Amino acid sequence: MADKKPIRAVFNDAGTATGLAEFQSGDTLGLTHGGIGASLSLGTAGQVLKVNSGASALEFGVVEAIVNIDNATNLTSATLTASDLFLVSDNGTEGRATLSQIDTLFTSTTQTLTNKSIDLDANTLTGTLSEFNSALQSESFAGLAATQTLTNKTIDLDANTITGTLAEFNSALQSESFVGLAAAQTLTNKSLTAPTLTGAVTATGAVFAGASPLVFEGATANAFETTFAITDPTADRTVTIQDASGTVAYLTDITGGGASEFSTVVVNTSVIFEGSTDDGNETTLVATDPTTDRTITLPNATGTIVLKDTTDTLTNKSIDSDNNTITNLVNADIKSSAAIAFSKMANLTTSRALVSDGNGDVSISDVTSTEIGYLDGVTSAIQTQLDTKPSSGKAASNSF
Repeated sequence: MADKKPIRAVFNDAGTATGLAEFQSGDTLGLTHGGIGASLSLGTAGQVLKVNSGASALEFGVVEAIVNIDNATNLTSATLTASDLFLVSDNGTEGRATLSQIDTLFTSTTQTLTNKSIDLDANTLTGTLSEFNSALQSESFAGLAATQTLTNKTIDLDANTITGTLAEFNSALQSESFVGLAAAQTLTNKSLTAPTLTGAVTATGAVFAGASPLVFEGATANAFETTFAITDPTADRTVTIQDASGTVAYLTDITGGGASEFSTVVVNTSVIFEGSTDDGNETTLVATDPTTDRTITLPNATGTIVLKDTTDTLTNKSIDSDNNTITNLVNADIKSSAAIAFSKMANLTTSRALVSDGNGDVSISDVTSTEIGYLDGVTSAIQTQLDTKPSSGKAASNSF
């Protein structure tokens, strides 16, 4: 048979029944009147009928929405056994399983435990030393009979005995070495207090630090010593002790010497310079026997001294012609680019013609510039023109 629609009574505004009508799709029947409080349609396969979230009607929903663990019977204080059941979903199939199945899951598979505490009093861990060390992340266990390298360990020498040769101990050290009483070794950065040194002391490459690194007591151990004071160097310096026997001279042992420098050096005859090559050629600086005090001042500059009898090229020098005589100066000695200005010449008498005198030098003449102006426009020799001029008694046929 086909589904039938239910009938409902129709009332007017006064509450009087006026007729019957079919239920419409939006009409509902309340729970208090035996209805479901909603317009209900069938859900999908596997859903169940449940009360809606507002507790006002019935509706279809999934099983997961029906199971409410928070409102289930509280078994948190119960002792669980392997046969106890729990709900589980297996690829969409819901059902029950036992806790023993979980035990089988973890015991038959490889699992990584994190943040777990294992009481070794109640548990036994078994394995080889290699397996334990492989399980450790960054350290290793030390075996009693294993050959291993210990790092950052403290060994109480009062309760332990360490044996070995000096070489074995030094081989075990990472960056230092033990000093043997009878071993030939090099000490580095060591402080020795009042040592007694005998035999040849090799100090090749040694650096003695401090402003006064060398202090000599002398033959008598008393409060007086000789100290070598070193001025703090600003660059590498070398002081060479010559291959000779003698006594070291101080600055004050030399005439003109002071505590730290020479103020005046008095040399009786000459100063001899060997040069960079030790040979038979030297430069001797000799002073002519002075008849009074003389002073030769070296300029505050870097350069080469010019000698009287050598051929040299002077640069940026000024020669005062008032106090010096320049001889043998010829035209070839003056550069063509000199371009000497006439303003450098001596002034002559104004408005006079220039002629060469008996010495071939330029001088002035009696002819004035006005008289020279009379020659302006002359096209031939004036005497020739005068000779061809007609006599006064003849009529001139040509103008002069």
